[in-house]
Amino acid sequence: MHKTTRKKQIDSVYFWALLYLCIYGRNVMVERKIHTLSKQERLKGKKQVQELFAKNESFSCYPIRVLYTTSKNDTKVLFSVPKKRFKHAVDRNRIKRLMREAYRLNKHLLQEACFHIAFVSICNTVPKFDFVQKKMCEALELLAKKQ
Repeated sequence: MHKTTRKKQIDSVYFWALLYLCIYGRNVMVERKIHTLSKQERLKGKKQVQELFAKNESFSCYPIRVLYTTSKNDTKVLFSVPKKRFKHAVDRNRIKRLMREAYRLNKHLLQEACFHIAFVSICNTVPKFDFVQKKMCEALELLAKKQ
């Protein structure tokens, strides 16, 4: 594909987005950017994870246990499900996916807080998404208060 063809495609996407904005009065592109969970927002690296688990404060909001430390720069998150409670990887992955989605949709509750956070599942069965989302909201509100 040539550069000019690609540029025309991008221009047409912006044209339709602007047209939508004019008709419906809201910016679609801005709304999409709010609910993301990028690679930069994930807590990675052995040193950072060990530091979080060594020097943490914690509280529970069943089925989620929240471990956190304050950070200098920005908020980074980690999601964990113990193998001891869920033997099958399918179940562990499902619970992590539910927690990630609930966090992604409600992370605006933290506002400008800077934390390193670990969300650890403490339930014995795979919960429903509505329940996880409700408890994630409660956990994020508690965390925002502790800022």
